[in-house]
Amino acid sequence: MSPPQASASHKWASSQFIGGSKFTSSYNHGTHKSCCVCGHLRLPKKWVTTATYGRIIASASKNCWLCTVLPRAIDHFFGPTKTRIAHLVMEDDEIEIIRHTSTAEPLIIGVSFWSEGKQCYERLRCFAGEGSFDHFPKLSELSPDFTLSNVVDWALEKIEKCKSSHRLCRGGLESDQVPVLPSRVLDLSTTNDGEFDTIRLWETHGSSAKYIALSHCWGGVEITCKTTRTNIQQRMNDGFLVSELPLLFQQAVDVAKGLGVLYLWIDALCIVQDDIYDWEVEASLMANVYSNSFLTIAATRANNSLQGMLGTRNVAGFTGAVQPLEYHYIDNPNGPSIVAHRDFSGTAHRTMTEKGLNNAAHIKEGEPFGATSPLMGRAWVLQERVFSPRTLFLHFAELFLECDQCITCECGMASPNLRPTRRITSLSMHDIEEQWSLLVWRYSQLHLSNPSDKLPAFSGIASAFKDYFKDDYLAGIWKTENLDYFAAQLAWRVWRKGFGIQTKPGEHSAYRSVPYRAPTWSWASVDHKQNPEIPLRILPFHGSPPAAEGLQIARANCTVSGANPYGEVTSGYLEIRGKSTAANLCENRCSTGGQIPWHESWCLDILDKDTQCNLLSLDVALQLDQMDSDGFAFTTVHLLLILQDIGSRHDARAIVLIASKSSPASFERIGVADITGGYGNWPLCTFQIV
Repeated sequence: MSPPQASASHKWASSQFIGGSKFTSSYNHGTHKSCCVCGHLRLPKKWVTTATYGRIIASASKNCWLCTVLPRAIDHFFGPTKTRIAHLVMEDDEIEIIRHTSTAEPLIIGVSFWSEGKQCYERLRCFAGEGSFDHFPKLSELSPDFTLSNVVDWALEKIEKCKSSHRLCRGGLESDQVPVLPSRVLDLSTTNDGEFDTIRLWETHGSSAKYIALSHCWGGVEITCKTTRTNIQQRMNDGFLVSELPLLFQQAVDVAKGLGVLYLWIDALCIVQDDIYDWEVEASLMANVYSNSFLTIAATRANNSLQGMLGTRNVAGFTGAVQPLEYHYIDNPNGPSIVAHRDFSGTAHRTMTEKGLNNAAHIKEGEPFGATSPLMGRAWVLQERVFSPRTLFLHFAELFLECDQCITCECGMASPNLRPTRRITSLSMHDIEEQWSLLVWRYSQLHLSNPSDKLPAFSGIASAFKDYFKDDYLAGIWKTENLDYFAAQLAWRVWRKGFGIQTKPGEHSAYRSVPYRAPTWSWASVDHKQNPEIPLRILPFHGSPPAAEGLQIARANCTVSGANPYGEVTSGYLEIRGKSTAANLCENRCSTGGQIPWHESWCLDILDKDTQCNLLSLDVALQLDQMDSDGFAFTTVHLLLILQDIGSRHDARAIVLIASKSSPASFERIGVADITGGYGNWPLCTFQIV
């Protein structure tokens, strides 16, 4: 029999019966001894206990408030009316109760039982319901709309808590150091005449004040109100009407004013969009723009500036396999009530967790970034998130505030101990190197409307690392004095989920950028067709193996095209000396000797038969241009040893080179190979790679 529903006054259905017996409780947790099953959650540290389902029911009959509500939650989700688990939890099935040290973490209920001949384990996350309870957080009900007052009130409350109690966060309004403003900001204080509100573009000349930055998606829509060389002077002198702005920008003005901040930075309005020099200079300063902001507003629910970020909540606005969680309200007249839901991926929080914003254990790994939000899949937004001290996300279903210490969500479910990236100022040099590699990996999965922005959109991140690497920046690679790390940077590979080597000749989903963007030894030289089902990523080498014996970097250089030293490049080369041998990249060979086929169309025939290939990963599609006596196509390549001892003492990584057709006496990188065996006897050779 299905449990009857709660009264309509509750948003969540309430189970009233367990196994046909109604539970009642007159327990007052302030006057009774601790329960021998749950301890009434009064233990000071993280606590885990187990008890049988029957023992919990017995404790409930003795008026333990928690043991009263837990069986009702278990019965609702795992009882016989649930088709996914067609088995009632039995009296001798084991229940695990997990209470975390932090009162911001929900109570976890683990249920072990047998179903259809298999042992199962499911978890419930429990939050406080009506009334106050200080042992785990309250799950908030959300209003049906994002109104300006709702957004402002919630954001002010969370920002105040961030400023007053977060050790890792900066002070904001009360900080002794008022940040330097960007080169230009929108002055929102000029006039206030209702529908005739006017704002002014202000050239700050190094002035200091509190300001907000907007992170938004251009979305292929022409922004007609953007600042140009034609209108910039008028905008600075006379200002312009807020009503002339697209809806998203108007709402950003309203939110900033509501938060009491009178300066706003929007890229389309504060950068001269038809001035290449201004654009390059400002792009190189993005780290400062976002790191100095009081708050970044991320309009994650808007596809473009014509769409607003306020309005009706829309869980259905998610794309992909996202379903709302089923919540269940369990009333307890004589003690705290709780709200429970099953702990599995499928909620609005997927965008804030699964998509690269944290690493919650219950969220699936391996999904592409930004699949549920246009903004979160945008390459430019990575540096905005990395540097902003606080970001307010206005998402389809609810609000999130991310700061240096935690992620807070409007409904109260997000974990308080999650932060996607650590500030590099607090890291060791080894951790800085690891953080750089992680950011390259994340960035490679994001989308660019204009592929030529690949280096400029990463330039803010690069500029922030300059003080730590203290060396030349070469199109995404740091020419460090640490040869081991420089070699590791050159050892990146293209990775696509589910494939060792990518497809047949000519069918590779990655390709060399056209027009020219970067030398082939840089990860920035590779583009790929965006396919969320089969994500393609740049995989930096993870770990700290030594550079290969005999490896030397003679010269390395890149020529930038404009005013941004971390932006677009017009040419580049790397002169490098190391151990090398020749090989044939072949089609349709058997796996013998030095050959290893990672796809039926490929194998690497290393001429040194003492060396075997364990992994071959090509960067781009390659047409084999020679034919052997047996009629098999092949092309001659060279293996240049880069790293050694990568997995064991006998494993190494080499980059795969091919003679350049566009630059005589030079070579181009086409992939990497992990090898084992006799590479120690390879001769030393010098290559110029372009």
